[in-house]
Amino acid sequence: MSSFEDLYKEETGEDTQKSEEVAETPDATGQQDKPADPVNALNQMENKDEQEFSNFKYTPKQNNRGGRTRKFDPRKDDIEPVSVDVTKLKTFSRSYAATSIERVPSAIIPLIDHACQELNKRGFTLRSARSLDRNHLETLMTERAERVEYYNIWKTAFDFPEELMEKLKVPEPTKKAYEIACGLDLQNTLRWQEFKVKKTPGFTAQSIGDIVRDWNSRKDIRKKFSARTVHIYLGDDCETALNVLFIYSECGSESTSKTDFKKIGNLKYEIERAEMFNIPVLNFGNPNFLGSFNKLMEKFN
Repeated sequence: MSSFEDLYKEETGEDTQKSEEVAETPDATGQQDKPADPVNALNQMENKDEQEFSNFKYTPKQNNRGGRTRKFDPRKDDIEPVSVDVTKLKTFSRSYAATSIERVPSAIIPLIDHACQELNKRGFTLRSARSLDRNHLETLMTERAERVEYYNIWKTAFDFPEELMEKLKVPEPTKKAYEIACGLDLQNTLRWQEFKVKKTPGFTAQSIGDIVRDWNSRKDIRKKFSARTVHIYLGDDCETALNVLFIYSECGSESTSKTDFKKIGNLKYEIERAEMFNIPVLNFGNPNFLGSFNKLMEKFN
């Protein structure tokens, strides 16, 4: 299964076979639809999407009553997709994040120690989702970081210690984070549809409005996780990008263009997000990690 197919299934939970079967079903007259020309279909979709995305304004539900406004509620209010202009992001935040899906081997610990020492000397802050897995890269780096900001979606989730409350940067994701998360999903789904049109004659692509409506119909917990991730990548103001994302995988991949998705698993989503925001990715499992890390740190001397 391709990365776009994985992404679509992970993000929307939709069955990709459903759309494929529609084109093969005879209509009421007993005639089977002719497969669309993939090249023409792609060109038409790209032209339509370019026009739709430039003019798109998703109309949310009206929630004002009696002329009064109320606080944003992601469980009731529809979200509009927002794209991020990466050229306007603040990029000298001295902040980093870390994630992994594999157990970090003991041989990597000296590299983690070295990286954290250098980051601490330069005043870097770790943006943490507070993983509870003792062998998770984020946990290992949190234990060694002098400055930590927590981005947790529940104040008291997982027995959140009282002494850490003052470091809880974003207890609840902001409306802007939800909007950016929705926009990211829209971009990813459109990319997946481009791939699908090329590979599957007769594939019917969703409109931008339908994609957004699908996102808004998700369970609140899924949307909240996506919005929390936006805060980790872009800060509490959604404008201050990480300077580096640390990951660990045995294969050492740091780019979607050079990744064996079977080996790196769900880390591909983290790499894709980082690439969207022009955030460097460094993998502790890469043989060239130390050289790449030292080169990055030279910018902050």
